[in-house]
Amino acid sequence: MSALKRDLLEPKASGIPDAFGATLDAHGLYSTTEFVLRLSPRIHELVDALTRGDTAEHSPGDLFQAYSTFLHETLHWWQHVGSTTGLIYSLCYPALVTANLEQLSTTLREIGPRKSLKHWAERFQFENPGHLTEGLKAANATVNNALDIGFYKRFLHSPLRAPEIFEDPYFMSVGHAYRI
Repeated sequence: MSALKRDLLEPKASGIPDAFGATLDAHGLYSTTEFVLRLSPRIHELVDALTRGDTAEHSPGDLFQAYSTFLHETLHWWQHVGSTTGLIYSLCYPALVTANLEQLSTTLREIGPRKSLKHWAERFQFENPGHLTEGLKAANATVNNALDIGFYKRFLHSPLRAPEIFEDPYFMSVGHAYRI
């Protein structure tokens, strides 16, 4: 058994700043797969100063920008959890995981871990025409569910790109993507 990697367990050991829940690559972001709003450590500091009323040490422009970032990301959060469409969009990832638990268990049991599962299934079918195993059936169901949820999200986000989606060989229909 391999040793645990301390840098993965202890962020300080890897040089990652101790900024729980922050983003270090932008001022702020809203993650639709994690249902979380993240702010950079600097934005956190400035918004905290505003809420405490301790603004003397900070420039008004920096405070304004920080609060603007906080409001911007909060609006993204409300767009996702504050509307039926946004909530369903945000639930796509947990739904995908839940819908595929049984198939993924079967896949792991029958064929072991594979990455990418889609490419493995395509290659297996090409190399073994007509040979349908339980592992292949489970892998195909998992891949199809993931693709259908992806089609749904693409339609929802960019309906004008429908002709491009229709060309995908895995696309079945709009109704099917929405149903899944």
